Amino acid sequence: VRPLPQPLVDKVRTGVTLNSFHQAVAELLANALDASAQSIVIKFSAGALTFTVEDDGHGIHGEDLDVLGSRYSTSKMRSMADLQIGLRTLGFRGEAISSVCESSAEVSITTRARGCFETLTKSVRGGGKEALVGPSASQLTHSGTIITVKRFLFNQPVRQRQLAAQHEDVEANTV
Repeated sequence: VRPLPQPLVDKVRTGVTLNSFHQAVAELLANALDASAQSIVIKFSAGALTFTVEDDGHGIHGEDLDVLGSRYSTSKMRSMADLQIGLRTLGFRGEAISSVCESSAEVSITTRARGCFETLTKSVRGGGKEALVGPSASQLTHSGTIITVKRFLFNQPVRQRQLAAQHEDVEANTV
């Protein structure tokens, strides 16, 4: 995961703003599909605006975790040529995880990269203001990533109340 060069940022910038619970889940689902996941489990509590997306994709290497979640940092595009030939991914701008982190009180990203034995966790709090990376308290038995989002839209109280009022607590699993 690397920051995009500024000329490329200017071309791909969309100003992604996540205004709905479903939009945030869909962005993380797209990342799981781009990671070649064969199995994806989504759990959510709509009333609490909390959700988890777990996949068995290729995972994220430790050296990429520090920059993961920084706006316009991506593993899917390196140059203008990538944009011109067309990418075969659902996401590539480096905005999804950044937007989720900025809109959530707490985001935990636990991952084990394919071919690695270590499981690492990045914890982001306060809308992205605080981030810690280190060994995970729980070890994954296979490659993949688990992203847990707590108190989505915590910094948008009116929108958060509107969304919470629209949903009853529901647990859903999708495979």
